[in-house]
Amino acid sequence: MIKKSVLRFFGIESKGVFADALTRRFQSDIIEDINDDRMIILTGMWGAGKSVLFKQIRQALCKDPDNQPIIIRVADEERTKMRIASILSAILMNEEINPAYGSGVTGAIRRGMEARSLQAITLLGEARFINRRKIYLYIENAHELHLNTVRAINRFLENEYRNTSHLLSVILIGQPSLASKIQGCGELYHRVSMYQLDCDSGWLAYERRVKFLQTVYGGIITTGGCRRCAMLQDNFLGMDGIADKALTETMKLGEKTVTEDAFEIPLDEMVIALSQTGHMPSQRDIAKESNLPLATVNAGLKGVGKPENLAKIKAALQASISADDKAENVAPVRQAEEVSA
Repeated sequence: MIKKSVLRFFGIESKGVFADALTRRFQSDIIEDINDDRMIILTGMWGAGKSVLFKQIRQALCKDPDNQPIIIRVADEERTKMRIASILSAILMNEEINPAYGSGVTGAIRRGMEARSLQAITLLGEARFINRRKIYLYIENAHELHLNTVRAINRFLENEYRNTSHLLSVILIGQPSLASKIQGCGELYHRVSMYQLDCDSGWLAYERRVKFLQTVYGGIITTGGCRRCAMLQDNFLGMDGIADKALTETMKLGEKTVTEDAFEIPLDEMVIALSQTGHMPSQRDIAKESNLPLATVNAGLKGVGKPENLAKIKAALQASISADDKAENVAPVRQAEEVSA
């Protein structure tokens, strides 16, 4: 985490918060599914912003002081050993669901799986339909759950209270392997709402990562610097760490703006990043910019060649990035639509 003194050196008290149209669409769709009492699968690689997104969703769900939901977090750290019994315990140990447990009443939680299941269904039903409380249960790092446990959770959701189903919504949050598990199980895949925070969904797309940096750091980092940083990491947390380090190093130099020079990218990584983002110039353009033969450029892009020629090729690629930035003529300022303090 960056020091406050570094941010103040650059003239700000805190970073901006990125929230664009795609953020709002994910929030809206997930909240709609939660309110429909569905099972939601939210996945993404580390640093993709799952926790931040879910925190924003929780805040939205709790914004009405007169209609507060009951939120249950299943906190069993040994998720690989977690069974449906752990889920039932989390429900029955919630004082809003089971006031008798909070009051220390003997026998507040029944013995035996079947008895506990029936007790949980009854208490959930009373809270949901008599007390008119929405109920949300969530499990983080759910990729560690056994598939049979996920199946059991889904079956539990199908229980009814007085001929009425949909007692609560369950949100499972985890890494991409969770999505793979669900996709390989037809009985689950067609019964859940799946949200994947990745490049395919546009969530971690290169241009969006650049926009994230422009919004969070305002005019402190140049557009070229944002582009280079986005090439170094394909997730928000990773970029944040690299950018914070660049700010600290730039402050030590006494500079007030972080340029692309603060983000050093090895030639092979630059070639991969430019190719993946669709910004790779043609070999002929590289040859023209570097004043090298086409065959030398071809070999250099594969990492073969004299150090001085590889340096020229890298400089040509960097020049192409700078040219793209100037062509866009986009000022990296904090936009009111996308930033909330």
